[in-house]
Amino acid sequence: MALAICSIGGVAGYFINDASGAIYGVTAGLIISGIAAGCLYYLPAFIIVKLYSSREVTKEDSPDFMATIEEFADIVNIPVPRFYLSNKDIPLIFTVGRDCNSASIIFTDKLLDILSSEELTCVLIHEMSHIKLNQIHRQTLVAFVAGILTMFANAALWGALLTGFGQENDPAPRIIKFLAMALVAPPAASLVLLTTPASREYIADATAVGIYKEPEVYIQMLEKMGRHFSETRHEEINPAHGLLNIIDPLSRSNDVEDDFYTLFNTHPGLDERIEAIRTRTNSRSASMKLLEYATVMNEKIVDKYESITRWKKTLLYSTITHMLILFGIIVVYSFYNKDFRAMDSLMITGAYVGMLVITHSMMYLIFKNKLG
Repeated sequence: MALAICSIGGVAGYFINDASGAIYGVTAGLIISGIAAGCLYYLPAFIIVKLYSSREVTKEDSPDFMATIEEFADIVNIPVPRFYLSNKDIPLIFTVGRDCNSASIIFTDKLLDILSSEELTCVLIHEMSHIKLNQIHRQTLVAFVAGILTMFANAALWGALLTGFGQENDPAPRIIKFLAMALVAPPAASLVLLTTPASREYIADATAVGIYKEPEVYIQMLEKMGRHFSETRHEEINPAHGLLNIIDPLSRSNDVEDDFYTLFNTHPGLDERIEAIRTRTNSRSASMKLLEYATVMNEKIVDKYESITRWKKTLLYSTITHMLILFGIIVVYSFYNKDFRAMDSLMITGAYVGMLVITHSMMYLIFKNKLG
């Protein structure tokens, strides 16, 4: 990021004032990079909490609940995290923060509605296990950056609505949202897939079950949440935030837009997670312990065969959208010069297609390795 910002600053400065301008541009780029790095370190957790309209749960609000949390935190051997309650009608729970001392657990009213007290205990210990294993900083940063990219699709939809393209479910604004998603989903998903191994959930499961020692209750919780998301579609979920939840919350249907959601599937299959827990708990002498099982299953992701077709389609959608943008660039350039300059257009096309081939080849390899 710093290299890109400094390069842009240097080139812009050079065109403004030759070599001295380039030096000033690079210096400005370094300053901007430092500010951006600080923001990326301190702000993601705070912003994600605000995005979910969460309010903090304190001892004054719920003394019994917080007393239980303090007990769990002592058992897991972590500092007491901050808790936030969101009124969203989706059973979500996830942890964000920079480290163990700044961890925040966000959960929704809907989660409290569908889980029993024992199942809720399992979920809470699972999230505390992520904190104990120091897995929260990277996932918070990745969800924040990838989430900003995918939010451009909704921004495009609302931009279309506000400029008079019709209602939310009309074809025109939906097509605009689809084209925006075709641009931002592949790079955002690439970032998510590169930084979120499936073993992360296996290891958290192992830690949580080892602490709570009620594997069947834990399995019951996983099955209940998995059943909910398989039966209920939640379109309002930001796909880049799916990696934060204990169960993959993203939609799976024949809807074309759901093809993009497939790219963000970082969770191992629910059946594999349950089998891993039973393998660990049913046989003391089993040669394949849960953490070893996690390593073996590291790249195994649910619905692989369906995913192969879907991620190939999403790259095709992205390529078509980029070609439309290239056509628009050449048209605007020609109108600006009041003439079609074949050589200039050829150079623009070559540079654009070259960058497109490089980036799409990288994403193709990532998706093939992770989803195919």
